[in-house]
Amino acid sequence: HQGLRYMFSMMNSARLMVGVQGLGLGHAAYQTALGFARERIQGRSVAGIQEPDKPADTILVHPDVRRMLLTQKALVEGGRALAMWVGLQLDISERSKDDTAREQAS
Repeated sequence: HQGLRYMFSMMNSARLMVGVQGLGLGHAAYQTALGFARERIQGRSVAGIQEPDKPADTILVHPDVRRMLLTQKALVEGGRALAMWVGLQLDISERSKDDTAREQAS
């Protein structure tokens, strides 16, 4: 019976796809947050007035907002790199002609 073997093969790909979907949602959340930070005005920059013709600066100029956005971007980019590496390992484990490489990637 090969059913269990086929099921595990399918589940490995499914796990990767669920992770990639999560990355897509994380990236969309980052883009939404960045857009909001570029539009929302509140307070003035600690470095000085950035937009003198407006009653306040965008929240993008505030260091803590910038830090949170950069953290979010770094986590998404790191997750993307990890997903690509896992995908490569899956490809090697399933397609490599080198038995040692296939075993190490499994």
